Amino acid sequence: MMYITSAENKIYKQAKKLLTNAYRAKTGLFLAEGERIVSDATHSGAINHVIVSQSYNGQIPQTLTYHFSDSLFSAISETQHSQGIIAVCNRKTESIDNTEASLLLICDGVCDPGNLGTIIRTAECAGAGGVVLLTGCVDAYNPKVVRATMGSIFRVPLFSMDVDGLSALCHYDIVAATLGGAQNLFDSSFKGKTAVIIGNEAHGISPAVLRYANKAIKIPMCGSASS
Repeated sequence: MMYITSAENKIYKQAKKLLTNAYRAKTGLFLAEGERIVSDATHSGAINHVIVSQSYNGQIPQTLTYHFSDSLFSAISETQHSQGIIAVCNRKTESIDNTEASLLLICDGVCDPGNLGTIIRTAECAGAGGVVLLTGCVDAYNPKVVRATMGSIFRVPLFSMDVDGLSALCHYDIVAATLGGAQNLFDSSFKGKTAVIIGNEAHGISPAVLRYANKAIKIPMCGSASS
């Protein structure tokens, strides 16, 4: 285990840069913080190396590990009460052309990290074979998104593409979830391969994406709560 106390150390500098979208995209690496998610990363084989704080006394995976001073660790941690362990992980490149998933979720302009993380986690719970992230969504490897997935990011394939890439899903029944959907979700029948579009939190599904849908559904809500 290597002990690091200097902010000039290259391992620290790399970890700090991984808080930015651009550096994550450039390197194909991302941060996953917390004992549970580091355990999930270990089981998935995604770990490049692990960083622990000076005061961490929990279990450390049997992999390359760097021990940061508490002050350096705090500078890369994005949680209020950190557990003192972060995995630097390799992101997996997925191709939509290779998927045989019978159910996909398509995210159009989902901007809130917590929302996207919850969608990815929900996709796993629903048995979806992947989540399509259209240009304009928040970065799926943002630390807040990763944390909100609660480990699902290591098990659910993620496909990034622009709107025109949806033409590759021509063999799917593409369903738009909209407030003005003509059909109630609970009255709908889903047979064969299905892809469900989820839109932006404020503006819903963009017209450019909506034109790929061949069905619109709505999820009925009781009371006056906002979706």
